[in-house]
Amino acid sequence: MKASARNQFSGTVSDVVLGTVNAEVHVSLKGGATIVAAITKESVEALSIKAGSQVLALVKAPQIIVVTDFGGYRLSARNQLQGTISTG
Repeated sequence: MKASARNQFSGTVSDVVLGTVNAEVHVSLKGGATIVAAITKESVEALSIKAGSQVLALVKAPQIIVVTDFGGYRLSARNQLQGTISTG
């Protein structure tokens, strides 16, 4: 598979919460973090996604916000990953 998304996270599906039209797919990453993807219920079925499935989550850069100092603020974004910026 080729994709333009450079931000790729491999993980294991820990939970799938089905709604009427959409679903939340909870992906446990190595290191303990969890990210949540909102996809259609149809896509969950077409991709046979269920708890225990190995998946690759792709994130396009325009959807990422980088913060250097939270300053005590609370954010509504639930997918928050902490890390260190490095060059390479």
